[in-house]
Amino acid sequence: MAKAKKKKKVRLAIKAKKPSAKKAFEEKVAKLKEELENVSEDLEEEESVLEGLKQQHKEELTSKEACAEYLKRVLHGTNENLVVAQERLQWLWDLTELAVERGEHLTRNLERNCEVKRSIFLQQQSEFEEKLSRLEDLRQKRSTQLNRLKQVEGNLETKISTDLTENRKDNKAHVRQLLQKREHFERIVDSYCSDSREVFERSLPVYAKYQLEENIRLRMECHEASENLLTLQNQGRDLKQIHKTLTIEMETQQSTKANLKVLEDQLKDIYQCLLEEAAHLQKKYGGLQGDVRVIQSKIRSIGKKIARTEDKIVNVKRILSDQDHYQKSLEKHLKEKQNENGLMSSKILRAGQMVKAKVREVKNVNSAFDWEFLEQMRMLLEDDY
Repeated sequence: MAKAKKKKKVRLAIKAKKPSAKKAFEEKVAKLKEELENVSEDLEEEESVLEGLKQQHKEELTSKEACAEYLKRVLHGTNENLVVAQERLQWLWDLTELAVERGEHLTRNLERNCEVKRSIFLQQQSEFEEKLSRLEDLRQKRSTQLNRLKQVEGNLETKISTDLTENRKDNKAHVRQLLQKREHFERIVDSYCSDSREVFERSLPVYAKYQLEENIRLRMECHEASENLLTLQNQGRDLKQIHKTLTIEMETQQSTKANLKVLEDQLKDIYQCLLEEAAHLQKKYGGLQGDVRVIQSKIRSIGKKIARTEDKIVNVKRILSDQDHYQKSLEKHLKEKQNENGLMSSKILRAGQMVKAKVREVKNVNSAFDWEFLEQMRMLLEDDY
């Protein structure tokens, strides 16, 4: 009789705690599921925006490469015209030997005109060199930005490795605490079983032993799902930071390409003006020996400057190509992280659905002992979260 009275008191305590524990557990499961759905929607939106930006960048890069190839063909044709002009000047040189007497009478007028033309040419030459120096400054600036971006990437990788080390240490400490609590819980269960063996044999249904093991397994799955959710949130923050860095780099690269196009147009206009000036000088003063040599030297210097300009344009294109390759590698890394987070989200959602279904099953069975067992585990491991 004494044992029966003791058993009745235990059941009354269980029924008083049952509704509040069930409600708290269901609210935690619903909250976890809602947060996971929000994270999945944010990741899908970021992926769609990234694909659109990638397509736009690819189209702009194709158009810029086509313009560069066209300018290269135009410069090649101009060089061929310069070779033809040099051959014609050589022929004129032979003719000038027969016109020396006439040249002596025109020398005074020619000197005055040459001084004017020389001043104009020197002015244009200074402007052209200034444009070249600006292009060199732009190349150095882009190199500095690329080095800074690589340094940011190295700092990000160092930070990620440091965070992983710290999380690994925290996880080890957490596992040790869980093992200690598990041992303490096993001791409590052993003492409880030794004192209540007769009550188990008389009052509990047959499925109770299996239900206890299932409840323990569900508790471990719920804890693992919460840990995975924290990991997913950390990865989501890292992906947002990487996406922000990619956006800044794409805007900088677009502005650089626009400035490069403007400089190429200006160089093309200056080069055309110089060609027209050379043709005018050849037509007007082609019969004089000294001026022919001056014009030839100027034409050769212009050709050398054009070659240097082509080399600098090739260097700028190579820098842009390296930046594009680096951006593609970052996009690939971001896509891999998004795939991993999507897989982890689906696993956590599936685990939450399994736990929720099992809780509903336990609730429908109306087993007061099973619900009391879950409540004891929650109170014992309350500080795990």
